Amino acid sequence: MSIAAQFGIHLGLILVGTEISLTFVDPYDPSITPDAAFYPNVLNTCTFLLTMVATINTFAVNYRGKPFMQDLRDNTMLKRSLQLCYAVLFICALEVFPPLNDLFQLSPFPDTSIVLGADGAMDDDWIGSLEDAPPLAQLVGQAGFQLSMAGLLLVDTIAVFAVERIILRVFD
Repeated sequence: MSIAAQFGIHLGLILVGTEISLTFVDPYDPSITPDAAFYPNVLNTCTFLLTMVATINTFAVNYRGKPFMQDLRDNTMLKRSLQLCYAVLFICALEVFPPLNDLFQLSPFPDTSIVLGADGAMDDDWIGSLEDAPPLAQLVGQAGFQLSMAGLLLVDTIAVFAVERIILRVFD
C-alpha cells in the first residue's frame, strides 16, 4: 500500500512538472525531436530533477534500520549522503551554482519575469503566451520557475514521508 501511494505521489508530481515544462518549451525546438542527439531543454531538466528526487525519496522512505541493519539516525554516512543528494538537487533547481547545472547537462530555466514583464503584464513577443496556459503554469509564471521547481521537489519529499508515516500508524 505504501509503495503504491508513493508511486502515485511521484507520478502525479512528474506529470505536473511535465505539464508546466511544456508550457515553456518551444514546440519547434530541435531538442524535442525523438531519436535525435541529446540537447538539454526545460522538459528533460524538470524530468531529471523530479525523477532523481523520487529515487532518493523512495530509498530514504523505505529504508528500514533495526533489527537487521543500522538505523538511519545512527548511520551517519548514509544520512549525510542523502542530505548531500537533497542539497545538490535543490541547488540545481534554484540554479544557485550554474557550473553544477552544466555538469549535469541541465538547461537554464526560463526567466518568467521576461514572460510577464516587470509590471506583471503579459509580453506579447513571447512564443508560448501564458494567457492561454493552465492556471498552474500561470502561477509558475508569477512565482518564478526556479522557485516552483524547488517547491515541487519539496512537496514530493514531504508528501511521501507523510504518507509513509500515516500508513505505518494505521497498519502497525
